[in-house]
Amino acid sequence: MAKSETNIDQIRARIAASRRQVAGSVQGLTATVHPTAVKNQAVYEAKTFANDSFENAKSAFVDESGPRWDRIGTVALAVVGVAVFGLSVRGVVRAIRG
Repeated sequence: MAKSETNIDQIRARIAASRRQVAGSVQGLTATVHPTAVKNQAVYEAKTFANDSFENAKSAFVDESGPRWDRIGTVALAVVGVAVFGLSVRGVVRAIRG
């Protein structure tokens, strides 16, 4: 009889351990898929992405010795060129219509 009681006690202990494990897993899953947790994770990922993108863009124009004027000048000239092109197209279109 002592042998079967030990087996029963071992089985009960295993069942109790399994219940605790499943309960912990369910609580963890609930915390992970809770709408607030999903929202917080999405916000964190968006902020991290934005910060990383900003730092990458900044590193293209500023290094440890200061601003990289060659790149800043290139971008400024490109912006001016696009503006002049847009105004030129606008003037041509107005001349054709008018």
